[in-house]
Amino acid sequence: MDIREDIVVALAEASARNRDAQGAANAAAAAQRSAIFAAVDAGVPVPEISEVAGISRARVYALIKSRDGQFS
Repeated sequence: MDIREDIVVALAEASARNRDAQGAANAAAAAQRSAIFAAVDAGVPVPEISEVAGISRARVYALIKSRDGQFS
């Protein structure tokens, strides 16, 4: 293989790893949203959800709003 082919192969491999990582990140975000919704439904206070999830209270409220169409 010449240098150009090596570069193209490396690019294809890096792109495949990036797609895999993005898929994993999307799956993790969906799992986190589901867990947040379960916590909300169980009555866990938003400040506690925020702290445990490592996100702002505003983000928790935004997620709730996106699911429910209103603040709970």
